[in-house]
Amino acid sequence: MRILMSFRYGNIGPADWLKKNFQKLGHDVFTVGPSSDPVVHHDIEEPDMLEQLNGGIYYYDVKKIVDNHGSFDFILQVEPGTFLYNLDEVETPNAAWLIDSVLLPDNPFIAKIGGGDYIGQIGHIFTAKYNHIPRYWSHGIKHVSHLPLACEPEVHEEVEKEKVYDVIFLGNTEYAERKHFLDLLRLRYNTFIGTGYIYRYYAEKIAQAKICFNHGHVGEMNMRFFELMAMGAFQVCNIVHAQELLGFEDGIHLVNYVCDADLISIIDRYLHGGDERSLAERRREIAQNGKKKVLAEHTYRHRAEHILATIFPDLDSEVN
Repeated sequence: MRILMSFRYGNIGPADWLKKNFQKLGHDVFTVGPSSDPVVHHDIEEPDMLEQLNGGIYYYDVKKIVDNHGSFDFILQVEPGTFLYNLDEVETPNAAWLIDSVLLPDNPFIAKIGGGDYIGQIGHIFTAKYNHIPRYWSHGIKHVSHLPLACEPEVHEEVEKEKVYDVIFLGNTEYAERKHFLDLLRLRYNTFIGTGYIYRYYAEKIAQAKICFNHGHVGEMNMRFFELMAMGAFQVCNIVHAQELLGFEDGIHLVNYVCDADLISIIDRYLHGGDERSLAERRREIAQNGKKKVLAEHTYRHRAEHILATIFPDLDSEVN
């Protein structure tokens, strides 16, 4: 198929990994949106804006894109930041995958392109946040389903390194509740906290810790949830939305905490609660269970196949 994708990113993240997996499945992908990486260029970067409300929102007339570049078999928007409008003018199956945002009729950015009428033009809404679904339903929007984030095995790979840290966290430290837990860990354990680690450096740094801490902001299942498991890391994480629905079990694939005392008790138990070799084996057992599960069910290849199977139920998306 010929697929048109819009997203406001460069060569890293869910949108680009999804694009690459569409390509691995044998589809041609044409990209629209401003790139966050100066080395990476999308096929169309300059927007045809109705109005730019701020520096991060771009609008494209999909009818003009089709007129200039030919028809497409499928149109996919990934996370707001770019909006394709005039979807009803091209009669092409389309969908949107929303990572953090919620598209509702009162959203000021979609009000410019039709509000509720525009949402009705989106064939299917996939949301990475399970807890967002009731918000859509409360507005009478039913064409929505849960599609969580995932891992990319070529990037999130297991690396062998000496364990020089008790606990590690790589990611955003600005959320108040996450910062609170990080402060506790920093005071009690040999802890490394950092940001900006990508590709091989990300995996290599993660591999240096006995325990990888995660905290889903307001209980949301983040990218790190899947990536840590893919890298063979022993993950200690708060209970996140839809965890059990996806089959992730506490003590089997990861270990969950619910409060300060619980977090400290868990880390003490897996660091000091027995013979060091036995503890290392138990951490590795749980980590490997998580790795096997995400690689079998939760890669961006799986997400690409799921999107196509939802929109085109008669399409055979498997390509070996």
